[in-house]
Amino acid sequence: MINPASAVSAALLAALLAVGAHLPPPPAPDTTTVKEVIDVMETPTYAAATAELSLRLLRLTADDPTRMVSALSLSEALTLLAEGASGQTLEELEGTIGMSIEDLRDALPAYLESLPSTEKAAFRSANSVWAEENGFVLDESYAQRIRDRYAAEIVPISFAAPGAAARINGWVSDATDGMIPKLVDDDSVRSLTMLLVNALCFDAKWERPFDATTVPGDFYCADGTAKKVDYMISKSDRQLIDSNGTLGFVKPYVGGSYSFVALLPPEGTSLDDYLAEMSGEDFVALVKSAEACDQLRIRMPRFKLDYSIKLNETLQALGVNRIFSPADAELNGLGKAGGNLYVDTVLQKTHIDVDTEGTRAAAVTAIMVKATSARPPMEYREVNLDRPFVYAIIDNATATPLFIGTIAELGK
Repeated sequence: MINPASAVSAALLAALLAVGAHLPPPPAPDTTTVKEVIDVMETPTYAAATAELSLRLLRLTADDPTRMVSALSLSEALTLLAEGASGQTLEELEGTIGMSIEDLRDALPAYLESLPSTEKAAFRSANSVWAEENGFVLDESYAQRIRDRYAAEIVPISFAAPGAAARINGWVSDATDGMIPKLVDDDSVRSLTMLLVNALCFDAKWERPFDATTVPGDFYCADGTAKKVDYMISKSDRQLIDSNGTLGFVKPYVGGSYSFVALLPPEGTSLDDYLAEMSGEDFVALVKSAEACDQLRIRMPRFKLDYSIKLNETLQALGVNRIFSPADAELNGLGKAGGNLYVDTVLQKTHIDVDTEGTRAAAVTAIMVKATSARPPMEYREVNLDRPFVYAIIDNATATPLFIGTIAELGK
């Protein structure tokens, strides 16, 4: 049976339900926060909060028909941000993560500590905070908290310096075992004040591998088209999900701490409709409903996916708004800059590769923090050369024109 401690399946693998979905209408905000859902549970836990956030995140990213997201990575990165937030900004972050910052300080490290890592079923999480070393002073108490509670590595950096992006990408590549080699480029980091990063890395072998030989066949996409894929076949698995029209399976990895879960909606039901009302609690209940089946044949496509998404609008739909406001964000617990700190971009990149031997998966979430200008906006006088003009090349000492001319006509 499934080890309840492996609820990370909900956080990392729930997104696999999204393969082949059709494009839905724009997502509507959830009417309640994750925290409001978790608070009424008999035994609220960080795992339950992350499962709930997983399903909401999956629904709200439905513009992409094939995708993988990690609520666990997002939650960890938002927690790093929440440690420097206050007021309504903090309340919004807590509402989406699903717990107060006081509870998170114990619950998040305890949950990660419960996730084992072995040679054949490896899982790790890493955090880093990159702080501008010119014109920004990182708050010492904030730095101490994220080091002590979340094992965050704090890296001083000049974001505008050549090679800054390469340093960050090097850390990300190392943290994901090369699965996500690039997170940012020089242009995207040049004007940052801080960069908060979480990286997850998963690499596990099947407890019972698929047959070594794959079989070609058709995969029927949501739009009705058929595409050729390589199917993996297994007759050795024993955990079948068959509940209210849902058909699926649970396939364990070596050691029994993690499993791959696949769910087929009822025939004729789109993935969007199927996921529309599914809560994190519903998903966990489905997984735990798996029963022993001595004659189970699994036929699953081998697949590999790289995915990237900007999560600003998704977070706003979840109720996180103030962090994106240069005027209203309450993030000065992070440190002191020339102006007010705010979040410019929240980016997530994921990778998954599923084959006959096992699964490799990774996720990186980056929160890009900027500071407003301390100077009042400058009023510019404009010279717009959009009509005939005189020009010259001069000797600066005497202002004598070395060359002089006019432009009366340009263009074709």
